[in-house]
Amino acid sequence: MDYMVTYTLKATSSPSEIAALTRKFQSWQPPAGITMEANWHNGQGGYALFRTDDYTLVGEVMAQYSGCFTFTTDPVTPAEDMVPAALRGLEWATS
Repeated sequence: MDYMVTYTLKATSSPSEIAALTRKFQSWQPPAGITMEANWHNGQGGYALFRTDDYTLVGEVMAQYSGCFTFTTDPVTPAEDMVPAALRGLEWATS
């Protein structure tokens, strides 16, 4: 399963906290059982796409960065997989 994590810098994060966490991120490796497929950052937060069969690992990763960031998490699937499912659901709903 894929999870899109949106992260936002906390207003209470100090420059020294952010710098320390940024340095740690340079050598960070995800826990066994989860992969980070992509990561985009805009200076105030960003998005990370994780793949795992164990959602608790997403929680573990978020906990590692919870000192400086707040998070939202959404399960996601490729549109080419979701569109047929949505059409089946809409077909049932309109029949």
